[in-house]
Amino acid sequence: MDCQGDSVKDFKLNFLAYKVGAYKVKLTFLNETSGEFLPFILTVNATEGDLLETIELASPIRESVSRIVTIENPTDAEVVINRS
Repeated sequence: MDCQGDSVKDFKLNFLAYKVGAYKVKLTFLNETSGEFLPFILTVNATEGDLLETIELASPIRESVSRIVTIENPTDAEVVINRS
């Protein structure tokens, strides 16, 4: 990433937390040619995700019930989901 002196450049940082809580992250930008570096300490607060939908299933005793659930993959990577 190139950034001229006395200028500003936006940088996208992705963070994935598996548990709710506060996380401290050290982020360092390094100029590999000159060896100059600029460290940042970030505090990220991971909160509970929003509930998208509740699916209710009801069935008489000893009868099965089913519903199709569509899951969208927002990435370019293939995801394999195993049924259990």
